[in-house]
Amino acid sequence: MSPALNVHRTGLTLATFVGSIHLLWSAVVALGFGQEAANFVLRLHFVKPIYSINPFQIDTAALLVALTVAVSYCLGAFFALIWNRVQR
Repeated sequence: MSPALNVHRTGLTLATFVGSIHLLWSAVVALGFGQEAANFVLRLHFVKPIYSINPFQIDTAALLVALTVAVSYCLGAFFALIWNRVQR
């Protein structure tokens, strides 16, 4: 039998990972490289870039990071609860 997952730790782990990615994206946009990064990633996926990246706004960046951290924590905790229930 697999060991049980700590619900809080699993939520925090996922929240930290996803929040860090979005914090990094906010920094890329703040430094003025958002459009180039988006175009590069889209072209790697054979997608013609048609979107434009808006100018950086600190309140939007803070909301992005906060919301992704909160949702990721909930998803991680939910996953751990389901995992623990299935492992019984």
